[in-house]
Amino acid sequence: MAQLFCAYTLLRQKNKVVWRECSSVFLFFAIGASISLISQIYQVSGSLDGFLLTWVLPALPLIYLLSSSTVTLLCLAGMTWYACLLGYERLGAIPFMYLVVLLLLMPHYYKLLTTRSSSHSFYLLNWFLAISVTICLGSFTKGTSSWYEWVFLLYCLLFCIYYFIGRLEYFREKGVAANPFLFIGMMGILVILLMWSFDFLWEDFDTLSKPGDLFNDPLPYLIMIALVAVVGLAWKNAKQQNGKPDDPTGFSFALFLVLIVAMGKHHALAIIAINAWVFIIALHFIRRGSREDHLGILNFGLVVMAALAVCRFFDETIPFIWRGIFFVITGIGFFIANYLMLQKRKKIIIQAK
Repeated sequence: MAQLFCAYTLLRQKNKVVWRECSSVFLFFAIGASISLISQIYQVSGSLDGFLLTWVLPALPLIYLLSSSTVTLLCLAGMTWYACLLGYERLGAIPFMYLVVLLLLMPHYYKLLTTRSSSHSFYLLNWFLAISVTICLGSFTKGTSSWYEWVFLLYCLLFCIYYFIGRLEYFREKGVAANPFLFIGMMGILVILLMWSFDFLWEDFDTLSKPGDLFNDPLPYLIMIALVAVVGLAWKNAKQQNGKPDDPTGFSFALFLVLIVAMGKHHALAIIAINAWVFIIALHFIRRGSREDHLGILNFGLVVMAALAVCRFFDETIPFIWRGIFFVITGIGFFIANYLMLQKRKKIIIQAK
């Protein structure tokens, strides 16, 4: 029945999006139901990740035969589940087929980018893609726990890549809903920096295994690839800004790399450096919001500073009085910054009259 609907759509309703999407989704789930039915009838054994892969691969042609964006999202969701099952539950297994399917989806992504870049389906695909890669990246590290700081570095590189992609000329002027790379990149960078602003993650640096063992893992090679990608994107961003990049956020990977390589045993200095870097990021957004007369950007910078204040408030290595003072100063800063911005706007309106 599902194939008949798809055939009718191709022959009679090819230009109607509703027919294309509905018939392709019907066939997508019919494929999964058929595989399950055959497996039950003939007692075919297998694993859940194998079932998901066997389901997604026959469904991929639907994306191109019927130009279905919904099936693209379903295939991406299925392969994300597949990568999690294979990479996180079976330690040591690497979900290479996830990368293969991503490559097979790229022609459709490029088609949407060039022909329907302002459509909701393209925005949704960007969100799915950014979240999927974020979830699945750790599945390629073979469950390495001895070098957890390098896994954090890999994720920091990924979020910086996202951030630079979100600041490219195409995405720069779009809102948050249409720019998942900027939003996820920013949030990811801040979460990693704030986590490493505490002492507990630095404590195991002296008990790490031999560094040479690290190269038996895919992790260092992924880091090298990510470093090349982030440097290329940083150069492209600088070129688009006439060689004057003024945003320090995307360069957080460089600070983090230097700290874990050169200052792993100097916990106090590393923590001070990270706190100072987060403070600089907050000041950048406060200054930018004031310069552009944008309350949203200004308050985001203040939120970053408030998040830093909250983290330090629960940091037992700092005396309680100093924690309280910093927390109160941050709250006062919120009111003063917004008050000055509103007064500035009111003054401009009065002068215009």
